[in-house]
Amino acid sequence: MPSRGRPRLTPKVAALVATDRLRRPPLGRLTPAQAAQLLEVARGGEFDEPVSVPRAIVALAAGRPETAMPLLEEVSGDAARPAAHRRAAAEGLGHVASPEAQRLLLSIVRDGDPRVQQAAFKALGLFGGPEVARELAKVQARDAHARRQLDFAQSLVAHRHGLPDGPFLPEPPPGRTRLTARSRTTDLSLTEMSPQETSDERARLHGPTYGISPAERGLALRCGRNEWTVFLNDELGPTFRALTRLADRPWIAALLALRYPVGLRAATQYAVLARPDAGGVHLDVVRADGEAVYTGRATVERAVTSFSISEVDRPGTAPVRLAGRISAKGIELDLARAAPRRIGTPTTADAAR
Repeated sequence: MPSRGRPRLTPKVAALVATDRLRRPPLGRLTPAQAAQLLEVARGGEFDEPVSVPRAIVALAAGRPETAMPLLEEVSGDAARPAAHRRAAAEGLGHVASPEAQRLLLSIVRDGDPRVQQAAFKALGLFGGPEVARELAKVQARDAHARRQLDFAQSLVAHRHGLPDGPFLPEPPPGRTRLTARSRTTDLSLTEMSPQETSDERARLHGPTYGISPAERGLALRCGRNEWTVFLNDELGPTFRALTRLADRPWIAALLALRYPVGLRAATQYAVLARPDAGGVHLDVVRADGEAVYTGRATVERAVTSFSISEVDRPGTAPVRLAGRISAKGIELDLARAAPRRIGTPTTADAAR
């Protein structure tokens, strides 16, 4: 039964901050009353049901950034606060993505808790300007996960703003697992989407865009039962069939959004980083935590973009070989093969035969 004197949360706010739910309602724009309730939860108010302070902080920042900023400054700057609250404040500042949010994030990148450091690096990677790369170059990360996130944040800034000298992620080794004619494989396809299909998927996109604007037409990538929308950076050219600027400078070339559940939501899973190197363009497909999982190359000649992609030589990635061309004719694939399951390491596991 409800406790006397304790306020009840509205259904939407209760769903956003509940401690026992895996699925949350779409955030949308919060009403003033909903924002006030989230602020009260974030400040430790007591309610009839169990509530999560970190979830309230993030939801308020994403739905009402102007209301959240004083709270985010207070929480992020208070070393006595629980680390989970400070991590949520860093994530919230990434949603706000303003110059003031950038200033606050830079003020906590040396936090004594490596998890807070990692959250600050991740947030800065979403929107930080060129000055962020210079400031992060002076920072030491406290553990391996934070160091990887730091490297990714610096690389995202360099690719977003076209910094020719980086810093960039270390070039990962391509997979060595053989996919032979006898190897077991699963369906792998890459097809073009119409402007309407791309627009519909953009409306369902949940997660960061890393500061790029998706082009009018995207691509659909399918591997087994998994489906992704490939949102290409609209600065690369007037159409995906002519990626005329790909070799001009470093780019965040695309986002890969996993359709999960299929047809209901597209969640940003990977960023595709492209940078010129000797004889072409180096490609990395990178998770949100900064680990590259696929790598490859591309060349652009006479408005024809040729590309090849394979898995990175690391544990837990399914062998993939994808190669072809994008031109005025559309997409032409020369090779499209993927193993049906992940493997331990290419040097200790056989090639999914």
